[in-house]
Amino acid sequence: MKGRLEDDGTLVRVDSYGPGGFTISGNRHEGPVILRVAEALPWAEVSEFGLSVKAARELLVEFRPPGIVLVGTGRIRLVPDMTFLDWCRTHGFEPDVMATGAACRTWNVLAMEGREVVAGLLPAGWSPGEEAGGAPAPS
Repeated sequence: MKGRLEDDGTLVRVDSYGPGGFTISGNRHEGPVILRVAEALPWAEVSEFGLSVKAARELLVEFRPPGIVLVGTGRIRLVPDMTFLDWCRTHGFEPDVMATGAACRTWNVLAMEGREVVAGLLPAGWSPGEEAGGAPAPS
């Protein structure tokens, strides 16, 4: 593990998140985003039908196991569609699914540590039955 001790300006960090999007490294991003080591970009394949195989492919393009995959599902933790999870698992990934706030905090810590990590984040304002997501997680 590299172990970054300070941000040299290249670290992609989540500054804030809210109902409609994120502020990432000082820049506003509306809607779902993908965070990679050196970039933040729109997560275009997320739809009102939820997290699909297309969304998984887009999230994990050029990312190889055993990296860490974070999935922030909005205000509360939701269980993504099984096709999304099955595709990830078939390709060697076990996504860590959590509420978006927790995923943002986890991303910042792992990125600062220099860990190999990718994140797909839905805005905190999204909830079950809205634009993206799935079924509420079991208690």
